[in-house]
Amino acid sequence: MNKRNILCLFSLWFIVTQQVFAQSPLLWERQKDFSGGFDLLRSVSTVRNTAVVAGNASVVGGLDLAVLDYSSLGDLRWSDQTPLSSGINTNVFTVSVGDLAFVAGYNSIVPNDSDIFVNAYNATTGQPLWHKILGKGRDDLPQGLAASASAIVVVGYGGNTSTPPITALNALIRAYDPRTGRTLWEDHIDKGDSVDDIAWTVCIDGERVFVAGTTNAVGASRNMILRAYLVTTGALLWEVQRPGVTPTGITTRSERVFVSGSTNASNAYMGAFSARRGSAVWEDASTPGNFRDVQIQDQRLVAVGSSPRGSLVRVYHVPNGRLIWQQITSPQPGFQESLSAVALSDDVVYVTGRSGKDFAYTEFLVRAYDLSVGRILFDDRSHRNSVFGSAGLDIAVSPTRVYAVGWASDSGSADFLIRAYDREAIEPGRKLLTSVHGRRDESD
Repeated sequence: MNKRNILCLFSLWFIVTQQVFAQSPLLWERQKDFSGGFDLLRSVSTVRNTAVVAGNASVVGGLDLAVLDYSSLGDLRWSDQTPLSSGINTNVFTVSVGDLAFVAGYNSIVPNDSDIFVNAYNATTGQPLWHKILGKGRDDLPQGLAASASAIVVVGYGGNTSTPPITALNALIRAYDPRTGRTLWEDHIDKGDSVDDIAWTVCIDGERVFVAGTTNAVGASRNMILRAYLVTTGALLWEVQRPGVTPTGITTRSERVFVSGSTNASNAYMGAFSARRGSAVWEDASTPGNFRDVQIQDQRLVAVGSSPRGSLVRVYHVPNGRLIWQQITSPQPGFQESLSAVALSDDVVYVTGRSGKDFAYTEFLVRAYDLSVGRILFDDRSHRNSVFGSAGLDIAVSPTRVYAVGWASDSGSADFLIRAYDREAIEPGRKLLTSVHGRRDESD
């Protein structure tokens, strides 16, 4: 037998034995209860191989924004807590760039009057670097956060009056210097006292900031606004609108900006626009459901969300919007499934969300697909519970890990939950690569 045949047989044996004896991709999980209340871990970002997570923690007397940093081995490296507005349990965010981590939340200096705040940390030590408040009105709340080396941008809504007559909401956008917290610029979209203007999501690409939001008369259908700003000065470069669309996710690559969401007709929406001019390149609203998140990898655009009863994943060809593959699950009657977030490696789509049975239980869901063809590589459902349920809310990829966060209530209360998975155990290409060249560096 020649050397080539021996090598082929050895490779086949190696692949088969790895599949037979493969260990679970789950490396560790951490479940944290603060005071027996309803704790939601809402957001995760990565710094090198560590996970920075942020969520709403129920504490004695109210709620805190809790920020925790975990090593790749599950050790808690540092944590911090900031009071949130009492009685409001809504979105908080974390993003990272370089050695900095940022979080956005909301608190009240004046009772019944919430303000947006942004905190910056040294991601290695957890040392707080700066704290800034954005207060424009009674109901100021964050809805998105993005970071680059040039700016950290928070978006949301507020600016309404505290005393009658109560005016409608305005879209709030502010950019800070990442190192110092100095305000670089801000924008305040107000199309009238009876028109709700909201900035829902934001991303940064080079010299441009893209913000997607909605504008509508109070009680009327929403219409999407998409804006581009110059990252250094906040100069408005262009604005386009789409009637009957509510955006939920945004990403950008290769001189295009992509917005996901839903239409007033209850269909999932995806639109591609020129980053320079704002003109539409292609749009798709052909599938019932809604998109919750969108990410891009090379020439593949991945959007995830839910169909009327099941989960929804659609992968588009970036240049023309051609559908490469999709998966729409069809649970049995009485069951449901939905996806909240997506993260991408070079070859794999990672999603998280929830699955469950109506009026019975929900589970924390994590799944992986082959990015090229949509083959399911991994499906994990855990923490089934019938009281508060369990669900995944966000997901992120580091060099060797996949981190999924959300909540679990199998211990009697709704607790923070983070689960860490080994990318090498899920991604076939990484298994072969590391078997030849040795294990990857897993240092933090």
